[in-house]
Amino acid sequence: MISHKKAALFAVALAFAGSAQAYTCQGRVTGVTLSPSGQLTAAEIAGLQWPYLCELNGSSESNATTQTCKAIYALLLTAQASGKHVQLWFNDSGDCTTHTAWQPLTGWYWGPMLVD
Repeated sequence: MISHKKAALFAVALAFAGSAQAYTCQGRVTGVTLSPSGQLTAAEIAGLQWPYLCELNGSSESNATTQTCKAIYALLLTAQASGKHVQLWFNDSGDCTTHTAWQPLTGWYWGPMLVD
């Protein structure tokens, strides 16, 4: 017999698992910008407006290391200069329209990737 506590925990786990979903955002890159403190942003990346991506000093909420942030910066500059699109992968309860400008990206777990 399942206790009430275990049943409640199971119900909460199911609700949480059902709220997260994997999705991708794809699109152009414009306005790649570094702040004086080294925070990497872009006016637009894959349809997202002014997201905080990472910091070159490695202290960002995205958990990107300094080396990773430099690689992301180089990839975004390449995409911007070449006109290629990028793709980002997410796993949260949002979608490509729910990310708030000037805030760290939630649920971001892969990318960016250059797309032809």
